[in-house]
Amino acid sequence: MASHKDPYVTLRLFSSGLNVVLITASIWLTSAIEKSVSSLLGDKPIVITTLLYAGPATLIWVLVTFVLAPVMLKWWPIRRILLSGSYVEGCWIEVVSLTDGTVGTATITIQPDGESFNLFGTTYSKEGGALSSFVADYHDIQWPRLRYKHSNWPYLGQDGEGVLEGIAQLSFESSPRGPPVYYAGFFHHAGSNVRNRTQAYKIKRKEIWKLNSVDSKIEMMQEYKTRLLSGAGS
Repeated sequence: MASHKDPYVTLRLFSSGLNVVLITASIWLTSAIEKSVSSLLGDKPIVITTLLYAGPATLIWVLVTFVLAPVMLKWWPIRRILLSGSYVEGCWIEVVSLTDGTVGTATITIQPDGESFNLFGTTYSKEGGALSSFVADYHDIQWPRLRYKHSNWPYLGQDGEGVLEGIAQLSFESSPRGPPVYYAGFFHHAGSNVRNRTQAYKIKRKEIWKLNSVDSKIEMMQEYKTRLLSGAGS
């Protein structure tokens, strides 16, 4: 896919096309049902005929628009095919190199949301405990870059606990074997021009379960952190 384009345009076009096809099919099916019912009931007042036609048509439209199409868009194999080399949805382990020399670890989740996605994450201590959570209030993807504005909480500042806002950018690295599995980027807090470097690997689907176990999570994060800091496979 060409650079500096929104890959989710493909998903939106597919969604629009899918709705057209399914609604066209539903109209044909409704017409067939109406003809069958009419042949059984014979000539009836226009009100009854209209209800016989509009009832099934409305039901099929509701099923197509609010059930079938959304379910298909949630199915990850379809999204992976459509987004192709721009498919980055899933969970990532991110290493944050702060300007004071310390290194932090976080998980970033890019979650499917209809024709777009949601982005949120959690920062962790060395012991694997959650320190804070953050969510993207706004995001914009122009391949291969994803920019987002985030709110991080709880944040312990001079005025006590609160919410810390910031801006982040991720630059995904193309992979010859399929969708990207690595990105590098930065973030900075609101009111600051200091950029903190970030980089991440995508967690393999078969390893997601490890996030539910503290020991497995710590082990996996340490493994990914070592790989990222050593530059292996990036």
